[in-house]
Amino acid sequence: MIRSNDQFYLVVAGRNTREVESTGSLSVDAAVIGPEDLKFSADRLVGLARDLGVHVAPSCAQQIVGDLGGWPAAIRAGLTNSAPESVVDSARVAGYLGTVLQDMRTHVVRSFFLRTAVPEEFDATLAAAIMPEEEAAGRALHRIRAAGMLRQRQGPNGVVYSYPPAIRSALLKVLRESEPELEVAVYRQLMIAAASRHDPAQVVRHGVAAGEWDTVAEIVEREWVQLLTIDPAVVVHAARRAPEALVAQDPRLRVARTHVAAITDPAKNPEMLWPVMDHPTMAGEIADRAARADQVVDAEGLALVLWGVACLMAGNHDVATYAFNQARAQGLRDQSTSSLVIGTVGLGLVHALHGDPDLAQKWLDEPELKAALLDGEVPEERDVVTSAARVARALVAIDQGAPEAEQAVSAMVNPRHRGDLWAMNIFVRAHYAAVGDDPEEVFRHTNQVRAALRHVARGTLAETVLISTLVELLLFARMSGVALEAAGHLSNDPIGWTTYAKVYLARHHFSAAIENATKAVDAGQISQRSRLESWVIMAAAHHAQNEHALARRAFTTAAGLARATGQRRPFYLMQRYVFDILAGDDPVLLRLWPGRTAVQTIPRPDPDLEMPTLTMREAQVLRALERHAGPVGISRSLDVSVNTVKTHLRTIYRKLGVSSRNEALDMVGRTGLTLIDDT
Repeated sequence: MIRSNDQFYLVVAGRNTREVESTGSLSVDAAVIGPEDLKFSADRLVGLARDLGVHVAPSCAQQIVGDLGGWPAAIRAGLTNSAPESVVDSARVAGYLGTVLQDMRTHVVRSFFLRTAVPEEFDATLAAAIMPEEEAAGRALHRIRAAGMLRQRQGPNGVVYSYPPAIRSALLKVLRESEPELEVAVYRQLMIAAASRHDPAQVVRHGVAAGEWDTVAEIVEREWVQLLTIDPAVVVHAARRAPEALVAQDPRLRVARTHVAAITDPAKNPEMLWPVMDHPTMAGEIADRAARADQVVDAEGLALVLWGVACLMAGNHDVATYAFNQARAQGLRDQSTSSLVIGTVGLGLVHALHGDPDLAQKWLDEPELKAALLDGEVPEERDVVTSAARVARALVAIDQGAPEAEQAVSAMVNPRHRGDLWAMNIFVRAHYAAVGDDPEEVFRHTNQVRAALRHVARGTLAETVLISTLVELLLFARMSGVALEAAGHLSNDPIGWTTYAKVYLARHHFSAAIENATKAVDAGQISQRSRLESWVIMAAAHHAQNEHALARRAFTTAAGLARATGQRRPFYLMQRYVFDILAGDDPVLLRLWPGRTAVQTIPRPDPDLEMPTLTMREAQVLRALERHAGPVGISRSLDVSVNTVKTHLRTIYRKLGVSSRNEALDMVGRTGLTLIDDT
């Protein structure tokens, strides 16, 4: 009939694409309508709803199309008999899908639908893992994908599939009502698949759904540090769902239910700037230290301490502080020496690394800590807690510019194993050397930092801090080009931006220095150390550009932060004469210069000698000399004649006892200059 009738027009429509030749299209006009053509648009849905007597706003229609994947029959089923309080009746959608699945002649496809609806997303490998027959899974995936029933996106390892949200919800409803035991079996298979991928968070999540509590408890214990930094919400979820008898026996689940849940938003993970490498060796050493201190180890206190260590290494200062505080409080409550001492050391270390030396000093001076650890003989010199306490004490002394900084640095001992604590030792020693006046020491520590970078994990906070310290050492050695190259290994984070600002300041790229320092202080998570360094850099850069009001504003902010935290070291980032100009005659501000209280890391003149005094105009010429190599550039920037500039330069050189531009700039970088008013 088709071949003999030239007026016949054939339309072939369906979710499964078929060969056009099988319809005889070579002899008649034909149109093939595929899965994408069948999908509803928002406009078509509004029209259908109007025909059915249901009012649907365009924005709501778009949401329905997305949730149901544009399935025409599912949309019609949901709109027909819709409940008054909802535009779409989800129960009717589930009923429609249940009927479709029941009527399917191919059991494999039905099983594929129900099994693959359990995970939120799946790829071909995961689909094969949760289907009884791998080959059948491949055929089913091909048919369902060809029918346009799956969403797909390109993942890092290939194509990832998922069902539209409402369709998945309906499939799960059918699964739980018809074959509840199948869902549990799928979760077990998902748990095994996650274990093969070394994904502890997914193992716990699927283990909870499958009721595999022994596995959940084992993973939480073994991967405690990783879980609390990757996905703490999954630990909270496990603790809340776990049987009460298991929680009563498991200290980590108790900590998760009581403490982690108190500060964890299940809707999002905490803001972790750096990944954390689990260090079972360090965790074991902390446990051994606790066992030596107490006859019975405080398991909950140990779990809190390890939580604090993990968050400290991830850059989450607030959560680390909470965890160490709770460990200390538990030690006081239960008379556990280990929890008390380790929690207190943790508080000292986290505040020292964050850039709060005064607050860190408060914890390090706690009587029970000094009695147990810092004063007197310590049997285990390389004990992990002792090492951490000495790192904290040395860092506090350096940042405060305290006279005992050299002694505190000398007292540090390297831990037994190369890890984050070992990297901290390298950092603190280099941190001290970078503001010294011994080129040999700077060279030695530069090589030590470079060597240490070969042993720390890539992308971690330890690596970031070491690179930043290496840049400072290179800048001290006047190798700003190499320093800029080293800074290129840093990522876009506050430490990286602050480090770039230091390099640009040293290279006299003042606008770039200000831009990077501003970006750092505007960041959501920034340490007090990076914050103060950034404000000091902005003050110095604005001053160099003759933006005096902005320079004083930045300096005032830096001074306020220095007084609040006790930091003094960051002021070394500006030259001494610039500091004196910005501080003026204020004795409180002048005392912020670290050289007044610290070991004399910057050479100072004999106090009995009379210091040179420059007039305000001479000081302006001297500042301009930093940016211009000769009188012509200075005369243009200050709008005075070249001869006037030459006269001032002769006077400045005579007062400073130098004969060249370089000697003059070196002199003002090492000494203090007093200004008098021209009037």
